[in-house]
Amino acid sequence: MRENSKKLKKDFPKKNKVAWEKIMNPNSNEYTNIMNSYACIFQDNNYLAIKSLLKIFTKDSLEKVGLDSVKNLITKKKKKNDPSIKEFLDLNLEMNAGLDSFKETINLFNLTDLNEIVEFYKVFDSTTTKNITIFKSKGLEFENVLLNIDYGFYRKRNWNNINFNHKENDNRDTDQDIMYYLFYVGITRAKNNLNIYINSKQNKEFLNKFTVKFPDIEIQYI
Repeated sequence: MRENSKKLKKDFPKKNKVAWEKIMNPNSNEYTNIMNSYACIFQDNNYLAIKSLLKIFTKDSLEKVGLDSVKNLITKKKKKNDPSIKEFLDLNLEMNAGLDSFKETINLFNLTDLNEIVEFYKVFDSTTTKNITIFKSKGLEFENVLLNIDYGFYRKRNWNNINFNHKENDNRDTDQDIMYYLFYVGITRAKNNLNIYINSKQNKEFLNKFTVKFPDIEIQYI
């Protein structure tokens, strides 16, 4: 699932760098909305599949081809683990205006990928709390927490400055102290599950310090 969220981010049609917030919310932009909708076509929920078909293909072409024919094709494609869009178009289905550019991206994903994309967004659909900063989370608790280790646009006070060996009587270092404080607040918001995402390209030094300080924590590289 992590690999497919990364693939979604990598193939985002970007003019500028895309933030993870846009990937996590399928309704925040057309790209993730379309990719999630296409993935939902292959789910067993008929209502969801039809709703998703209408997002991808024109209503007129769906009516001309007939839903029974479309459903039969979907069943065959699921058996072959082949969600490519070509056979839908060969069936004379027409994509809605402005969606032709998604053909190539859609074909990058197999059926297992698409199923995991649906599951990926189900997790966020079940989350009632919006993304918030660590400062704003102080005093709050959550069942599950995803802590994003990424300095964003504030490069001076970034996570590489953290000192995990900080002691109460050490000399004050504002940058180190603030990052240590933020990390402590972030990890202590979780009641049951804590996942930490580390942008290893930007925060390689943080990752090195983290693995030394917490050698028993499982790390997955994505």
